[in-house]
Amino acid sequence: MPTYTFSEKDLLDEVRSIVNAHTHRLETNAIVGEIMSRHSSIEGADADFYILCAFDHVKDAIRIVVSEHAKGSKEKLDPQFILPGYERLQRKYHIEHNGKSFLVPIEEITKEEMRDKIKEQERLIDGWQIHVAEMRRYFYQRWNEHV
Repeated sequence: MPTYTFSEKDLLDEVRSIVNAHTHRLETNAIVGEIMSRHSSIEGADADFYILCAFDHVKDAIRIVVSEHAKGSKEKLDPQFILPGYERLQRKYHIEHNGKSFLVPIEEITKEEMRDKIKEQERLIDGWQIHVAEMRRYFYQRWNEHV
């Protein structure tokens, strides 16, 4: 396997630095564009292929960075991602608006966007509750005992 001078950690650190440097609503494609422009010396017949793959990988890295502050309920959360005075309320949220994706500080989220985000979280809770109930039912059917 080849040795690389740029690692996944390097990419995530680069995304974090951009996300942390911006204090206002930021389109996620702007983050992708900034990262891609920093690493633009891709040449040769397969350049389009590598650019396509890199573009998607950078978007994945952005999702990872944005979700770092949304860990499981028993995990210790990084205080830099949580609004002071709260245990789970994030400083920034991923918001879809007019077909575009943004990373938005909570202070800039509109009332409608917050309503949509709350509904999104409630749908996730509903899905998790159904999943847990089905897991319990399967457990009982398979081993004839309750969890």
